[in-house]
Amino acid sequence: TPYVEEEEEAAPSASASAAVTRDDGPGIYELVGFVSHVGANTACGHYVCHARRTESPPMLVHVQDALSGGASTLGPWLLFNDEKVALSQETPVDRGYVYLYRRRASS
Repeated sequence: TPYVEEEEEAAPSASASAAVTRDDGPGIYELVGFVSHVGANTACGHYVCHARRTESPPMLVHVQDALSGGASTLGPWLLFNDEKVALSQETPVDRGYVYLYRRRASS
């Protein structure tokens, strides 16, 4: 599927205090942000964050749409660059270092 789905959870480790049990079905996650680097290399430049304000109830991001810049049901991408926040003109979804997802609420 084009959405990120939760795999079966691994058996809890001996150090885990309690196992998490979910009875609300398989997890489906939506992309809500990512961190990328702006600059020629890691010794030059800085990191920025692109994030989207989600609707309530949350809508799914179609990963292929996000990567191709296609239509989406979420708000526009915002660019968080130090103290500045602006609408992202060119969102480099394919160039992220860290991707932020949230679990979609069960229906």
